[in-house]
Amino acid sequence: MLEQNEVDKNRLAVYGWSTGAYLSMAAASKYENIKAFVAIGLMTSFVEVVPVLMKTQNKKESNLIVPDDYPKE
Repeated sequence: MLEQNEVDKNRLAVYGWSTGAYLSMAAASKYENIKAFVAIGLMTSFVEVVPVLMKTQNKKESNLIVPDDYPKE
């Protein structure tokens, strides 16, 4: 994918479902050129995952985009 001319190598996003969601999160924390990730079907709650995201991405909570109807529990 990175070899394609139309790809901006500094603004990548990854998407994962279930285990792929965890892998997407891990990839986003490891590779600086991944600027966004979508995680669907995580086996956790939003309350548990926010501190992990903030730590691995060194971002403020205000930078996290979460759907309004995402379960808080």
